[in-house]
Amino acid sequence: MCAVALPANAENDEADESDFPEDEFIDPFGDFEDEDAPDSDDATEDAEAPEEDRADRDTGVSDGDESDDDPDRDTERRGDDAPDDDADPFDEFADLFETDDMFDDFDEEDAEDDIRTEDDPLLTDGVEWSGRFIGSADANWTWIDPYTRGLGEPDSTSLTPSVGADLRFDVRPERDYRVFGSFRIRGGQAGGAFDPVAVSPEALGGVADALDLEPDEVDELIEAFGEGAAADAGDFDISVFELFADFPWEDRLFFRFGKHTINWGVGYFFSPADVLNLTSIDPQDPEADLEGPISLRTLYPFGSHSAYLYLIIPDAAEPLDVAVAPKLILEVAGNELGIGAYYQRDRAPRGILTLRRSIGEVDLFAEGVLSWGSDRTFLREREEGSVPPYETYRVEDALVPSATAGLRWFDDFERLGSVLLAGQYLYNGDGYADIELAHADETLLQIATLVALQQAGIVPAPPGAELVDPDDPTIALADLAPLTTGRHYVGATAGLSEIAGSGFGVSAFGLANLTDFSGLVSPTISYSFLNRMRISAGATFTFGAPGTEFGNPATRFPGEDGGFPDDGPLVTLNLSLSLGAGSF
Repeated sequence: MCAVALPANAENDEADESDFPEDEFIDPFGDFEDEDAPDSDDATEDAEAPEEDRADRDTGVSDGDESDDDPDRDTERRGDDAPDDDADPFDEFADLFETDDMFDDFDEEDAEDDIRTEDDPLLTDGVEWSGRFIGSADANWTWIDPYTRGLGEPDSTSLTPSVGADLRFDVRPERDYRVFGSFRIRGGQAGGAFDPVAVSPEALGGVADALDLEPDEVDELIEAFGEGAAADAGDFDISVFELFADFPWEDRLFFRFGKHTINWGVGYFFSPADVLNLTSIDPQDPEADLEGPISLRTLYPFGSHSAYLYLIIPDAAEPLDVAVAPKLILEVAGNELGIGAYYQRDRAPRGILTLRRSIGEVDLFAEGVLSWGSDRTFLREREEGSVPPYETYRVEDALVPSATAGLRWFDDFERLGSVLLAGQYLYNGDGYADIELAHADETLLQIATLVALQQAGIVPAPPGAELVDPDDPTIALADLAPLTTGRHYVGATAGLSEIAGSGFGVSAFGLANLTDFSGLVSPTISYSFLNRMRISAGATFTFGAPGTEFGNPATRFPGEDGGFPDDGPLVTLNLSLSLGAGSF
């Protein structure tokens, strides 16, 4: 089930020099990149608030205690220290000369440090901690093809408790040195609900049993389709999400080294320009933070523009495997234009263009990517009567274009509530133009999935009946991951939160693969009540023929008899209760 999150406020902050008054100090470590996700520190208080803002992650903005800005604090101190009304004012004046404290040694260095910390907005007195707690319980009921079978006993059910926390620290002991870290704790997430974009064992309809898979093979299958290996109930995972240091050179070049999110793309549901992060945008949770790699970022601001150079260090790499990615961000006639490139040995090089413009409360955005070759392996039919009937191949000496364009509108209305509308189109040059096969009843996705399982050794190929030549390139399950197999995609969402000042919110989300005409639609209604409690109910309806991307993922995998199931689409009902979530 997917719930579309609404931002907690209407502002679309741009980390741009033009946003600051001339007499206001600008943080030299602040980013000038394109970051359009709204701030969400108060997300847990909003019925439809999003995940923490990706832009705030990248800049390391602290969400700590704001009490220093309370004007009442000085008043309270003055009240506490006020003299007693009955005291003799002359006696109090005389007391000033009756103590030796005024003649104690004066530490000039400590005094300068105190003044420096109080006057400089960049310096922190110690380590600033912030974060949030997440707690929920989700119940799900899934039916296979209820349109013809009826809504009888659900084909699968699940109850999933989950707890987690995000912890962040931010310290700046010196004006030109800053360290930021973010840690994630997640637990109790075994047996999750069906996610049409990330295939789970429940959604596959017992495919693990049909294929007689070992536990590690099941984990490999699930991980390839974006959900990750299933965890045992009660297990907790603690990971470092971000950890980096900022430091300058002569206030001209600003460096950041460590693990951090890299916001290259401007898309909302899809971002082909985002080639650096380790994770991609999830269209069902488009404002969630993305995990970035370990890299060295060099920033050179000039005027209202910025120049970046990224050196990305992959795991278990050789020195020549370091990826190089330069990018320019230019402010041209009210438009934000991004020009970038990406190169890494044994990977397809890419040129990247991004464009964004705001008209009132509407954000318009577009991306274009042109790569020389592709990093994926593809499958195609051979001539009729050929043995084997299929072949896998790579694209290495051809231009592969991808592009996307869309808009996002968010606004607050005093009597109505907060309104969000967003839509986006994606042209995926790495996708298949057609999944129908000329000489087989199966779809190309079904055959490609079977070939990937056979080449990985998960499913044995019958002797003498191999689908591809043993010397053909290996096609991995990752080459068939969600949102990669189609040539054309569209995504859209509409939502209204805090309706008429109440705790009610409604939203609807849709995603479609226009190549095989499959997709999903998910409406949701939510209500916030008591203190930090929220209940939401929704449904996810998939559509599409067997063997398509979203229709019924189980039909892409062979059954016990070696054939492919002919089951219809799915309907999943979800009831979710959020408990105690909040920022601190």
